[in-house]
Amino acid sequence: MKGFLYPMILLLMAVLLVLGGAFLSRQISYRKAAQFEIQAVQAEALARAGLEDFRVKWERDSDFPPADQQDPGRFTYSETLPGLDGRPVGVYLVEVDTRFREKPGEFLRVASTGILTPYSPQDEPARTTLVGEFDLSDRHTTLGLQGRWLNLAGDDARR
Repeated sequence: MKGFLYPMILLLMAVLLVLGGAFLSRQISYRKAAQFEIQAVQAEALARAGLEDFRVKWERDSDFPPADQQDPGRFTYSETLPGLDGRPVGVYLVEVDTRFREKPGEFLRVASTGILTPYSPQDEPARTTLVGEFDLSDRHTTLGLQGRWLNLAGDDARR
C-alpha cells in the first residue's frame, strides 16, 4: 500500500500544478483585456479633449479655423498633452472639414483622433477617432460666439 501512495500523491501534485498554470495564464489574458479597455477609454478621452479644444478656440476666435492655403477645404492641428510627471500622455489630432461652412449647410465636420502614448515600446498606441458636426448657424448672437454639436459619433461616421 505504501508503494501506491507516493505515485498517487505525485500524480495529484502534477494535476494541481497544471490546473494552477492554466488558471494563471487565464488571469494574464484577463489582465491584458482590462488594460486594453483602460487604454481605449483614455484614447477616447484624448479625442474628446480635441473636440472640446476646437469648440473653445472657435468660440474665442472669430477667424477660427483659418483658411488653409494648401487645402482650402480642410484645416488640421494637433496638441501633445503632458502628464503630471512632464512626460507626454498622448496627442490629439483635430481635422476640420470646412466645405460645409456656407449656406445651406452652415456646419463644420470635425474629426478628433486621440492617440495614447504606449506604456512600453513594444505596445501599439491606443487610438480612437470621434467625428462631430458643429453648427454654425448661431455664430453671431448677442451673447457672443455660440455653437453647438449637432452629431457626435465614433470612427464609423467619418464618411
